[in-house]
Amino acid sequence: MNNAIIVPAQLERIDEMEESLRANCQEEEKPVKTKSILQKLTIPFVFLTIGLMGVVYISSNKILVGIAGLVLTVVLIWSFINIQRNKNIDKRTRRSSYWTILVLLSIIGITISKVFGPFFE
Repeated sequence: MNNAIIVPAQLERIDEMEESLRANCQEEEKPVKTKSILQKLTIPFVFLTIGLMGVVYISSNKILVGIAGLVLTVVLIWSFINIQRNKNIDKRTRRSSYWTILVLLSIIGITISKVFGPFFE
């Protein structure tokens, strides 16, 4: 995806832009993709993340909390790294993504305390 052209959704006359890109890409025989699979699955991923957070914070089942905490930790780390590496995201958004670390530490702490018991018994 190094040679991808990202077209913002706020662009006026997006249909004309797509047609222009299709015309140029047909000359080079490269396909025009309007949305990636991850972009199409954004809403299910949001609900999955919220559900996993609910399991971590509400559930008392050690196995469920352990699995949900692990998956949620991986998803948040992957998301944070992608935000930091993406050159199409502005600096303000990248800086504000550091709040993810606070949420991540909270999830790790809750998961450890629920799976292994309280620290101070």
